[in-house]
Amino acid sequence: MTEASVKKYVVSAYENSEIPEPCWIDEGVFDSPDDAIRCAEGIVDRSLSGFFEPGMGAKDLRSSYLCYGEVPAIFNNKGLKFETYEYVYRRIRELTGESEWEPT
Repeated sequence: MTEASVKKYVVSAYENSEIPEPCWIDEGVFDSPDDAIRCAEGIVDRSLSGFFEPGMGAKDLRSSYLCYGEVPAIFNNKGLKFETYEYVYRRIRELTGESEWEPT
């Protein structure tokens, strides 16, 4: 197998409800860091959209996510790191319209 054919980025996720013994599920294997990041973002978006209801506040959406949300990670040997909770909190602000909200 040549190095060019080896996949470099594995995206896996677990559900917060499975803590302290999470069961990681592989979501995809990618050659491109951009594709891996899009996959991880999609996992968060899918999870948040399942909890979000119109009029829901950021605090309640965060609480739902922290209890039951899917948490993605990108495993690789290239130094790529996906900041899951930075993305989660940004999306919570966007979905709820609470642009000044910060998690406490």
